Amino acid sequence: MKTNPGTCLIIGGGIHGTLLGVQILKSGTLRQDDLRIVDPNESLISRWKTNTTRIGMRYLRSPSVHHLDLDPFSLRKFSNDQDGTDFLGRYKRPSLDLFHEHCQALIEETGLAALHHQGSVSGLTRDSDDLLHVTLASGETTTARQVIVATGMNEMVAWPEWACGLQDAGGHVEHVFHEAEDVTRDSEAPIVITGGGITAAHTALKLSKEYPGQVTLLTRHSLRTHDFDSDPGWLGPKYMNGFSQLKDNQRRRQTIRMARYRGSVPPEIKRALVSEEAKGNLHLCQDEVDGTTVNHGHMLLHLQSGDTLHARTVILATGYRQECPIPDWLKIYGDDFDLPYAPCGTPVVDQNLSWHDGIYLTGALAELELGPTARNIAGARQAAARMIPVLKQAPLPVHQ
Repeated sequence: MKTNPGTCLIIGGGIHGTLLGVQILKSGTLRQDDLRIVDPNESLISRWKTNTTRIGMRYLRSPSVHHLDLDPFSLRKFSNDQDGTDFLGRYKRPSLDLFHEHCQALIEETGLAALHHQGSVSGLTRDSDDLLHVTLASGETTTARQVIVATGMNEMVAWPEWACGLQDAGGHVEHVFHEAEDVTRDSEAPIVITGGGITAAHTALKLSKEYPGQVTLLTRHSLRTHDFDSDPGWLGPKYMNGFSQLKDNQRRRQTIRMARYRGSVPPEIKRALVSEEAKGNLHLCQDEVDGTTVNHGHMLLHLQSGDTLHARTVILATGYRQECPIPDWLKIYGDDFDLPYAPCGTPVVDQNLSWHDGIYLTGALAELELGPTARNIAGARQAAARMIPVLKQAPLPVHQ
């Protein structure tokens, strides 16, 4: 992987990393020769595409102004909505197909695919000239002046204790976002899906059509409805001004947890779930697993209510673990330079999302600065808005 000494290296080619790459190039902040993206997947945003397609998502939860491009209305302009299916509802939620087409068009427009190097980062060091040296798992090394860490949450899927024990006992149980196995394709009915959020809901709607009457959605609470995963006031000064004035990072963490509508679905998704239940295609069960048994691949989930669910396949749609998703190599770097962490283990970045000279963080790694929307597309757009002016002010790379 060859780079020049002035290169800006983005680590992570998901939504955040790709959005940053697109906007850095389209804003004229850097030229192609000075930007690279390293990501372990074959193509940019491929993991996002896999996960959203796997669960049967048809429309995004976010509105049409949340996408990869600089112009907020770029997605609307890109659409040729002749049959009225590109957007849904008053918030103009874009269809997944349209969103993916728009992403691909931007990747092609900017030439970003040619800047992607497939690989996994295993080390980060700094030399006496303040150049950053990135080591890949393959043994390759590369040098950069700036590094943007956009590694995401993919390795942080949450497994309940009972599910770990069930798998160890030979039960067919898997997280819906497991990279190597698409459990929605390898399912054998009856199927139990656990989780109370939008991922679980999409998965249940998809499989209830494929296995009508043989799918149960098991939730710990009643279906909670919110249009978005946090109040839209968090996208601007209404709530962010007060959040930015909080000096105590523990209070910031508490505020983020309270602001997120975890385990919720948009109203139209709840209506669809209730409709499928009324048709007899889906069983909605509000309860919790108290214990499990397995007999020749047939699983019994013993619930707190005293009821029992029978399953051949258990699909976990239980989201991501709550701890900070800091990669080991970044944690080692932070410890070597005694960089600041909050009590929750999240790096403490400045308002430009810089953790150390030339090192910038986005997504969950920067949520104590970006607030409750940090992990989603809106958070990626806010991250770009903060980083790009700083990158523009940095000394220009010297070309031979």
